[in-house]
Amino acid sequence: MHSFGLDLSTDPRKAWWCELSWPEPGAGGLASIVELGQAHALGARDDASLARILSERIAQFGPAAGRVAGIDAPVGWPQAFVDAMQDWSSGEAPRITKRPELRLRPTDRFIQEATGLTPMSVSTDRIGSTALLCAEVLSSLAEGAGRGVLDRARGTDGIAEVYPAAALRLWSAADGLPLAAAGYKTESDARERLLGQLAEVVELGEGDHEQLVLFDDAVDALLCALIARAVATGRTFGVDEPVRAGDLVPPSTRVADPLAALEARADRAEALRVGAAELADREGWIHAPHRAALADALLGD
Repeated sequence: MHSFGLDLSTDPRKAWWCELSWPEPGAGGLASIVELGQAHALGARDDASLARILSERIAQFGPAAGRVAGIDAPVGWPQAFVDAMQDWSSGEAPRITKRPELRLRPTDRFIQEATGLTPMSVSTDRIGSTALLCAEVLSSLAEGAGRGVLDRARGTDGIAEVYPAAALRLWSAADGLPLAAAGYKTESDARERLLGQLAEVVELGEGDHEQLVLFDDAVDALLCALIARAVATGRTFGVDEPVRAGDLVPPSTRVADPLAALEARADRAEALRVGAAELADREGWIHAPHRAALADALLGD
């Protein structure tokens, strides 16, 4: 089994991918890196060459059900935002406000409840440029497969929107040794510490380890590939599956009744999941792993 991760960026120097090979169930052993690559190193210099190189690399991987490519980029926009812009263009728009439905998709707000993190707004933040690139890449993949559009929410076509920061928060909240993720985006020493813990699930060759210590975006690509493994093995929050409180990041122990607070968050998350399911074919769905120890989440049968 293989999984693939893409840390998407409009800057070719920051667009990295990672392909992992996993042992057969029950065989024991760790995952290994098949390829750790950077778009700039393969000649991507502008939007057109970047989209082409990334599309070709994902197509080479061959995403399919059970063979998942995890992409760190929004795969859709809030439907309320799309509708408001269409009305505005036609001169029939109601008063535009900054209400949450225009800024965040239900899946973004689900991640808020599950982890306490807020994804960037694809409609109002600069990540919108990355989403446009993602749309171009996915359109190219669909065209190559002779399809009109690929599944954006359920992984049936082997494509999954992922969010490394949310995954780290969930894996770090498991009982046992928390992942030492703080500061890895800016400090090489922090990346070294994180890689030391990731080594319990993936074998890092000397050359790959050096690249991962040097480039935080390479680490994100590795994390995307790890999340893709969780998607393929059914260990992420599914848009069609009821939320279990035990899979969420628990609230602070400083609250008066942590268990009641967790149950309340689970109820809110479930309501958001139901709303997201109705729009997921257009808006997409962020596949976040269940709260579990890293080795259990990725190497368990």
